[in-house]
Amino acid sequence: MSLLGHNGAKQSGPAAVQPAALAQTPEAASTDEARQAPLMAQAKTGTQAEARFHRLTWLASELLEVPIALVTFQTAELQIFHAAHGLNIAATPRSWAFCNYADMDEDVFTVADASKDARFANNPMVTSAPFIRFYAAVPLMYQGKAFGSLCIIDTEARLLRSQERRALQELAALATDMMALQLMELQQH
Repeated sequence: MSLLGHNGAKQSGPAAVQPAALAQTPEAASTDEARQAPLMAQAKTGTQAEARFHRLTWLASELLEVPIALVTFQTAELQIFHAAHGLNIAATPRSWAFCNYADMDEDVFTVADASKDARFANNPMVTSAPFIRFYAAVPLMYQGKAFGSLCIIDTEARLLRSQERRALQELAALATDMMALQLMELQQH
């Protein structure tokens, strides 16, 4: 993580990621980083706002019975975890981001078994800790464009049931509403 500029990131426990060579996974079309940068800068201010997103990731983990839930943002080089439950790192290289694909679709993006999916089988997050197998995400939308994703991850392959799909969509809508509220609060100060 020191290579990523995150010297303070914790790397203990089973979910810690060990340094590995960058994956050669294909990268999907990137979002408009010029538009996204101010949004991410505003999103990072305020511990009360950050706590909201941490509660949301905990709730997603509990409701959907997965060990990891994330709210992610992407820059040209990094995938940043704005809030994380079950993962003790702050960011990964953008080339590792499953969200590259999730952000392209306004619906739920799922991967039943990442170890058997050609797009992700060689990804360091699949081949080493946290050993991602199942992944599902909904892009978080602001003014009609994706600014991040709400993701759930499991270390076991599985399928997303219809009620789980709906729950993830509703949680993503809450995350989007929370971001809009946070931006309004920031504009009032």
